[in-house]
Amino acid sequence: MIYGYYCIHPELVDDHYRVASRKQRLEKLTSLGAPDVILVNELRMYEEAKALYFDLSWFRNHVKKLYTDGVQNDILENYDAVFQDVGFDPEAAYSGIDVEFDANTRDYLRPLENLPDDAVLAFLSYTQGKYNEYLAKCAPKLDEIRDVFISRVKQFIEWERYPKLTSDNFTRLQQATIDIDDGFTTSLEECSGRYNTCLNQIVLPASRFDGKDAGVLFHEFFHALAGRTGSMSGFQRLAEFFDIKYGDAYDLIDETFVNAQSISLLSNNLPEWLKAIQFRDSKLELIIRRTGAHEIPREVFEDAYFSDNIDDVKLLADAIKAEFDPEELFSDLQSIKDIRTVDELVCEVDDKTERGKFFYEHRLDMIDAYFQYRRRKNYHMTDEEFLRLLKRSLAKISTDENQGQ
Repeated sequence: MIYGYYCIHPELVDDHYRVASRKQRLEKLTSLGAPDVILVNELRMYEEAKALYFDLSWFRNHVKKLYTDGVQNDILENYDAVFQDVGFDPEAAYSGIDVEFDANTRDYLRPLENLPDDAVLAFLSYTQGKYNEYLAKCAPKLDEIRDVFISRVKQFIEWERYPKLTSDNFTRLQQATIDIDDGFTTSLEECSGRYNTCLNQIVLPASRFDGKDAGVLFHEFFHALAGRTGSMSGFQRLAEFFDIKYGDAYDLIDETFVNAQSISLLSNNLPEWLKAIQFRDSKLELIIRRTGAHEIPREVFEDAYFSDNIDDVKLLADAIKAEFDPEELFSDLQSIKDIRTVDELVCEVDDKTERGKFFYEHRLDMIDAYFQYRRRKNYHMTDEEFLRLLKRSLAKISTDENQGQ
């Protein structure tokens, strides 16, 4: 899905995930009888979001920024990945206008800085066709990876590693659409992929899919498999029972669970760096389940993620209220995402990808630190017991996989 698609097809602008989520929020508040002063403000923001995706200048501004620092951008890599695979015709792409396109440097977007609006729209239409062509070529492999994912989840259900209700969401996952993104959405949001709950759509940048990379897809498939209530899914629905200001905390619980589980499904022969990420992300689950006054059963935790029934989320919320000071817990977790470490502040890495990797690793370091803090507060469990529990949890996954082979 190219960034300027809604400029070509403005009648579909309400389907854009940001516009759609704003519209759903407005409809929900209206149905709840929210005060007019709130509804007027929500309507204003909804209309502004719609206008934004009608506006071609927004796309132009981002194109201009691509060339200001001279650094190879992920967005340019996406265009190159697609055009090198399905071909590029400058005559058709630029509406026959004579531009200084360099086939060697392959700066497909640079000419757009000087083209008139109608030519830019024609370029967007041409590009969308090429992305659709590329997606059609990739579709069999994408579907194959989805089938492998579902078969492995079924194995985990058989081994009683996931609750049986997980299978209730297979139809939603099988019906989820997968789109190849040009990077103006994913790269600008600094994510390797995205699942759109409103549209049941997975968006994957072209540069992250080379025909065999299942890691990103497994992660997004887990989001599609999550239980859903309205526009929220998985652990994000904890916002229904706690303060909405802790949204980043709920996202952190959600993302670490998804990341650890998607890595578990990949293989039992993982590289050490991936095992380290899985190990640290698994700690977030144990913080919730094992560092309160009493243990929260794994079934309660996982049902809250996979179930479409909001009552299952409420069971986890009630357990958290009983075992923790929720304000303290969620404000601490919020800090893991909000607070930048000193190392980050003095980081002099210019490359965007490497800088993102650096920040991500330090986020994991902060999870480690908070894990140690919570463990020390958990007086009914020794250090040895806690470490043994964590290792046993990961070892069980590996044992289950070996049994299934």
